Amino acid sequence: MRELVVIGGAAGGVPAAIRGAQLGGRLAIIECEHLGGLCMNRWYIPFGHMMAGSEILGNMLLGKDMGVDFTGVSKDYSALIGRQDKIIGLMREGIKGTFSTSNPE
Repeated sequence: MRELVVIGGAAGGVPAAIRGAQLGGRLAIIECEHLGGLCMNRWYIPFGHMMAGSEILGNMLLGKDMGVDFTGVSKDYSALIGRQDKIIGLMREGIKGTFSTSNPE
C-alpha cells in the first residue's frame, strides 16, 4: 500500500486526496485551518457574498431615487456575516462528506 501526503485541503488538495484514496493509498491531508482553503474561507466566497449583499442594497437605493419606497428596510451586518458563516460551514461539511464517501475502506 502506498502512502500519500497532500498539503492543503483546497481546490487542488481535495481531489488529489480523493484520487489517492480511490487508487488504494493511505493518505494524510495537511490543512492549517479549515478544509476548503483560503479561497473558500477567506477570499472569493466571502467577497462574493458581501458583493451580493451590497448590490441588493445599491439597487434599493437606486429604486428610492426612481420613486420606489423601501421605508423600514434596514441593514444588519451581523445577519450578513451569520449567513456567510453558515454557507461556508455547509461547504466545509460537503468536503468532509466527499472524503467519507470516497474512502475505500
